[in-house]
Amino acid sequence: MRGKTKWLFGLVALCLVSAIAASLLTAVFFIRGYFRQSLIWQSGTTADNITESTTGSLAAVTTRKPTTRVTLSTTRPTTVQPTVSTTTEPTNPEHQAAWQLSLWQVQEQIETIYETVSPSVVGVNVEVAATTTTNARSNFGSGLIMSEDGIIVINTGTIDIALNRNGELKNEAEIEVYLLNHHQALTAELIGNDVLTGLSVLSVDSTQVKLIPAVMAEDTKLQVGQMILSLGYPDMMSQEGGLSNGLITAINREMKLEDGTGVSMIQTDAHISQHCSGGPLLNLDGEVIGLTNCNISRDISDAMGYAMPIAVVQQIAKNLVTQGYVSGRAWLGVTVLQESNFLELQKLYRFPDGLYVSSVIKDSPAYTADLRKGDIITRINGNDVETHESLMLFLQSQAIGAMVDIEVYRKSDGNYHQLKVYLQEYQR
Repeated sequence: MRGKTKWLFGLVALCLVSAIAASLLTAVFFIRGYFRQSLIWQSGTTADNITESTTGSLAAVTTRKPTTRVTLSTTRPTTVQPTVSTTTEPTNPEHQAAWQLSLWQVQEQIETIYETVSPSVVGVNVEVAATTTTNARSNFGSGLIMSEDGIIVINTGTIDIALNRNGELKNEAEIEVYLLNHHQALTAELIGNDVLTGLSVLSVDSTQVKLIPAVMAEDTKLQVGQMILSLGYPDMMSQEGGLSNGLITAINREMKLEDGTGVSMIQTDAHISQHCSGGPLLNLDGEVIGLTNCNISRDISDAMGYAMPIAVVQQIAKNLVTQGYVSGRAWLGVTVLQESNFLELQKLYRFPDGLYVSSVIKDSPAYTADLRKGDIITRINGNDVETHESLMLFLQSQAIGAMVDIEVYRKSDGNYHQLKVYLQEYQR
């Protein structure tokens, strides 16, 4: 019995030793294979054959990413780092060719517009001789040829220094017009000014040189985001005009002129220099859609450019040429403070809301109705009035000769007064 037990115990011990030996052997093979595969992946390569220099050779399995050959030694394995090359996918030749063709077409179109329109853009030089009370002065700007018979439109701001209080050209002032490819300046005559829009009309002798008028856009429908060009004659010493491009960023933008009058303008991000003011704003068909920067008053931080719509320019120019003024405008004859300036006075003197009258033009409807400087217009025809725009819109809606009831607060006596004003036609 005891012998049988020893035999069973020996059998169990043998099995246990065999199992442990098998486990150790399996672990050894697993570890050796793991390190070998790790070295292969760390090197970033795959070997076709890995040679072992001890007792024989061991052929490694080839993977699906063959790049370079790596030899591993049992004593000191060495790995070879792969060379990394950065390549970009080649651009589709058809797309690249189409893009280059498109750019070339746009460039050619802009060059054609410049060559076509630049002869219609003029330089305007104003010289005012010195007098006993003033020094000599000069100014320069751009203008646009409207017709072959010598009609040119400009900004009044270009010739302001040459005008007297009645808007007429001073005796000591002279206006010269320069054309591209024409070396001799032309003497210009002032036809008229429109104080409300800041537009003036000049005339030159068309027999001295052939004048090329610009093409005006018949379809004046504009869109925000529409690409435009601005063209000017920047310097009388230059042989070429100034060209810039941009987008229409706003339509019917209400801007104030120097006298506070509001005018609906085209707003653009195109750069318009002072000397180029008075030149045309163009669409990509080379048609004039506006005249740039017509005497607008704006904040110094405003980097936008502005242009008066060409339909308004044409109408004003026609009126100035035919009758010397723009007809059909109802006129009150007062100048009012900007709202921001009036707010300061309100804080000091507790004035009621309204429009502060800073001046009254002699012999105007307001002057005849006894509207005085310092009065505050509070109501018109029973409606409150607090902004210059509201007064402007009201006058635009009134017929010439209409009677208007105006309520004013007079600071001299601290009372409200009811006045009746008969509007007249503006003829300045």
